[in-house]
Amino acid sequence: MPLPGSNRQQIVLSAVFTTLCLTPLAVEHASGVELDTRVKAVANWLDADSRDIVSSFGVDPAYGANFDLRFTLTPDATSTSASSGNSGTWRWELAAEITALQGDVVENSTLFSGQSSGETTALLTDARRAINLTQSISSGSRHAVNTRLDRAQLIWESGKWRVQAGRQALSLGHGRVFNPMDIFSPFAPTATDRDFKNGEDALLVTRLADSGAELEAIVVQRRAPGRKRLQASQGSYGLRYRGAAGAIGYEFVAAQHFDDQVAMAS
Repeated sequence: MPLPGSNRQQIVLSAVFTTLCLTPLAVEHASGVELDTRVKAVANWLDADSRDIVSSFGVDPAYGANFDLRFTLTPDATSTSASSGNSGTWRWELAAEITALQGDVVENSTLFSGQSSGETTALLTDARRAINLTQSISSGSRHAVNTRLDRAQLIWESGKWRVQAGRQALSLGHGRVFNPMDIFSPFAPTATDRDFKNGEDALLVTRLADSGAELEAIVVQRRAPGRKRLQASQGSYGLRYRGAAGAIGYEFVAAQHFDDQVAMAS
């Protein structure tokens, strides 16, 4: 008897995360695979001014805690070289994370959004992404724990062409604090942790020029809230050109982002 969709998804995600958790025990004996891990724990304490809206709701002072465990698997240089041939080079990237939130920032997330040292007050979901790779482990009024695949992409390179397909990080433009060109998958202006950008389900095709310039075509597919099927009107489609004049770099972007048509330069 076939399993319901939700049960199948839970079994698949559980298997992936179990494999990643056991990987450190075997990776030293494996060839061709590199493992990186990151553990982050953040505690926030908010003591608002008496005139702040938070105080009027009786949740001042307030606290929150954020824990994140991330595993990233990539092929090493030896493995990549071995996969090269006349048809090009294949690479891949897989990253999973377990994230937990606890405290007042969960119970009153609408009040504390953007006020708790810039750290997130809600767990990420894949409600609008093309593929749902998130699984809730536990949730309540004051806590939430999720597991999530944040990277799952294949990369093919041959000559001056590169194709990246799957869940990946997308970045446009430049900016240390605020980057108005980064429309597809931006960091929140209040975000203090920018080590890893949230992955998006996308197709990225890059053509390199002899001068070092790059022309890229980007397609990001999404679903409307509450819908299961992909909708073209919810996606993003763009062209980006990056070049340099001496020591000065420049970038042009033309895109259809949801209902907006965008043209930018930096």
